[in-house]
Amino acid sequence: MVYVKYNRFDQEQNCPRENKALDYSAFIYDAPSDTYTCPEGQTLSYLRLVQCPSRDLRIYEAPDCTACPFKARCSPKYAARRLFINAEAGQYRRKARELLNSPPGKEYRSRRMIEVESVFGQIKHNGNFRLFLLRGLPKVTTEFTSSLWSTTSKSGGLPLSPARPELRLTLPLRFSLRPTLQRYPY
Repeated sequence: MVYVKYNRFDQEQNCPRENKALDYSAFIYDAPSDTYTCPEGQTLSYLRLVQCPSRDLRIYEAPDCTACPFKARCSPKYAARRLFINAEAGQYRRKARELLNSPPGKEYRSRRMIEVESVFGQIKHNGNFRLFLLRGLPKVTTEFTSSLWSTTSKSGGLPLSPARPELRLTLPLRFSLRPTLQRYPY
């Protein structure tokens, strides 16, 4: 199981429902007629399928929303509301939400803030690592690996086993690319 947050997870968890604009979860899907119904009772019918290389979007549109009391929250710029539905992504999001809100998921989320985010914070702040100076995947990989090595060697190494924390893997850094390269503003 993978406990990784998707891009809008924190926003969904922290924002109260009444302050948010109406998103697709507020609409009710009717499978036999392939339509969505808005909270005000307006029917959004299937318009077309847009096929992208990475996803298929089904577009649904309401005929007219100008007299709707939810218009300011639902579709303030347009006369009618459109829904862009990616069913596969919705299933992945639903599964990820269930995993992340389970007791093991909450435990992993709380540990990740301490274990992982602090390392990247040290690299960015203490190591002054803001942008890659080299171009190309092999060179960027080398540059990032060298910054990870320097962070690991400064912290005393990585524990090889949680059961035996006295065994540590240290990666000595014989040279560093950071002092020799000039930073040029692009």
